[in-house]
Amino acid sequence: MQRFILLILLTSLFFFSCQNSGKEKSEYMLPVFKHQEVARVTLFKIDKPLASVFSVNVFGDYLFVGSPVDNFYIHIFNKHTGEFTQSAAPRGRGPGEFINYVRSPDAVKDTIYLSEGSSDRPVYLYNLTDFVNKANNFRTVDISGCSRSYLSIFPVTEGFLSAPATKGDRFAIHDKSGKMVSVYRKFPDLGVELDTLHLWKMIQLRTGLAVKPDRNKFAVVTMLGAILEIYSIENNKIQLEKELKFYPPKILLNTSNSRSRIHPDCMIGFWNAVATNDFIYTIFSGKTERDFQNTPLLADFVYVFDWEGNPVKSYTIPCKIKRLSVDEQTKRAYITTVDEDGLDVVGYFDL
Repeated sequence: MQRFILLILLTSLFFFSCQNSGKEKSEYMLPVFKHQEVARVTLFKIDKPLASVFSVNVFGDYLFVGSPVDNFYIHIFNKHTGEFTQSAAPRGRGPGEFINYVRSPDAVKDTIYLSEGSSDRPVYLYNLTDFVNKANNFRTVDISGCSRSYLSIFPVTEGFLSAPATKGDRFAIHDKSGKMVSVYRKFPDLGVELDTLHLWKMIQLRTGLAVKPDRNKFAVVTMLGAILEIYSIENNKIQLEKELKFYPPKILLNTSNSRSRIHPDCMIGFWNAVATNDFIYTIFSGKTERDFQNTPLLADFVYVFDWEGNPVKSYTIPCKIKRLSVDEQTKRAYITTVDEDGLDVVGYFDL
């Protein structure tokens, strides 16, 4: 009888152990891509020097490359030929000028949105043709409500979506006049006890965000570890639709002084999310913090997911990748990388 009871206890222990083990394994699961391809990158031969490129975007027939060169923050190229057109977004404090680099260039149809991410500075709205032709016609919207600065500001259906640079706030919705109407404060569950300040520093400050062209959904990717979140926007409210965890953000905490730092074995995962009607594109490094220390922010992969969070395709980038944009019209991914001389250059590969 005792042996029978012991057998039942051992069987139960094994069963629950397997269940718990399964839960732990399912918490972070690596994406499996059925389609994998080595990208064939073509680099443009351009005569415009670039430095410290912080963004690349396709708007109409143009590539907008963000780079602080010659007292301008944006440099415009023909997306078909790579021919330099002109520089825009001049440095300065006057109307139509920018004190800091443009954080989140975006466009809806023929309207360009440029923002410095500060409540002291407005979002500028330009007609694309006017902007490319250096016409100084624009209107402005002042973003206000929950922060003095914003990591990004994007237009959505009824106004603007922002990522505040304020402890405790993650995303906010603003109406068309710029007034905040709702705020979202939930962070991913990392499985460890972290207060809002740690989450804000470690997650929010290293987040990539991209809004779907219909402006009713957006995707968020994390640089520490690798987490993909998909949100919907309805009636000025943000709702989490999917949360997919691939690598855990490994953080070293010092409870005595409430400081934290990245663990050397932490995967430096996603950055520079790009949204199209059907897919979410993001850069994936494939390297740990130890590998990234004292090296340029360059990655080996582009991962593609659909809006249900399913892995669709992965691209290996032989020349490594720094920034990314995707053009549905030409079926090309435009990238920036670094050449043999350490200079930032622009190119593309076919999707």
